[in-house]
Amino acid sequence: MVKLNKSPLPKGVYIRSEKTVMLSSECENLRNRIIKELNDFRQKLDLHEDEPDTLVKCGFYQSIARMIERSSAFAAFKRGIIRRNTAYMCEFGGHLA
Repeated sequence: MVKLNKSPLPKGVYIRSEKTVMLSSECENLRNRIIKELNDFRQKLDLHEDEPDTLVKCGFYQSIARMIERSSAFAAFKRGIIRRNTAYMCEFGGHLA
């Protein structure tokens, strides 16, 4: 009769569940980063829209233009916000090419 070693299976399950927990945590962290970044982006868009001073407005414009560059974090989400709004497309559409 062959004696089976049962310890690898429980260790494997434990490690697997530990990785699952870690992946859930990583997903939550990524989600939080995306939400924070998009909230900052929306805030800059609102400030740009409401700003009466042209010099300050230009500063917001440049900041927004940097935020929608392809190399920027989560640029696809930000570019989607611009594309879905015709007023934003008129103002920032040239930066999406």
